[in-house]
Amino acid sequence: MSITVDYFFNHEDELPTLARKINSWVGCFLSHEGTPNNLFCRFLGMELSLSTHTFENDGELYFTRL
Repeated sequence: MSITVDYFFNHEDELPTLARKINSWVGCFLSHEGTPNNLFCRFLGMELSLSTHTFENDGELYFTRL
């Protein structure tokens, strides 16, 4: 059995800058997986990926707002 948890958030930094911050906070090494907009690493036996998404506002979920 596998479990997937997706966490979406807005951040003002570009993906490479954000990845460097996450690497230092968590102690992992996110690197390119196929495309420059998809960073990946294995962390504590879990697959951790970081990528960009574009969402539109939906009801009370304001994705376009920081």
